[in-house]
Amino acid sequence: MDFRRLQVLYDLNAAAQSMGRSAILDLDDLSGMSGRWDAEFNDDVWGDAVGAEDDPDGCLVASLQLLAGAVLGSDKAQGLDWLWDENRDFYHAAPVMVRAAIMQALGWVARYGGQVFEPMPNAEARLSRDLPEVEAQLIAVAKAMTAEEVDAVTRVVWCDDWRRHKAALQGMLASADVAYPAEDKTWYPAEAVESTAHMPKSVGYAPCLAIVVLMRCAAAMCATF
Repeated sequence: MDFRRLQVLYDLNAAAQSMGRSAILDLDDLSGMSGRWDAEFNDDVWGDAVGAEDDPDGCLVASLQLLAGAVLGSDKAQGLDWLWDENRDFYHAAPVMVRAAIMQALGWVARYGGQVFEPMPNAEARLSRDLPEVEAQLIAVAKAMTAEEVDAVTRVVWCDDWRRHKAALQGMLASADVAYPAEDKTWYPAEAVESTAHMPKSVGYAPCLAIVVLMRCAAAMCATF
């Protein structure tokens, strides 16, 4: 199972557990997970999913269950556009972890599952923390990169341009927002930073990963699902 889908499923599980409910899926055993979801599915979930006024928590848990099925590609969880129409305002007002998990799942199902949700939730609704808070923490991690780590990161590219990568990275780390240079100059230090961010055991991995995530956060706010 691909990482992105698994991440969405983990978020749905965590959202249910944050409400004091049992996990929706057994993510310790990925084999046959879709079949298990189908076998355990109860048609009463449909009624619960539209019962926001009578049982708000039950509605949210049922929605998490249906979205998990849709992410898994179950035939029993297709055509969920009406659920979004029915509960859109309710989902936006849900506890932050639950709201973010629902919005992430809707985005995944719209992009990869072929279902249509109109209007799509904005990108910020997918975040469980305010974007400025997320950015501040990522910037702090990036700026903690030591001189030794900078040197190691910029030499990972195995080319004579490492000094140019190093100067560009040092400039980034000295800036307030730790942003890549202008688009036509992004290669320095992006090649070195992103290469390191994909090697968990490499020197400078954590701050480089923070930079990559920071850039992705910024891009996500400008993109649709």
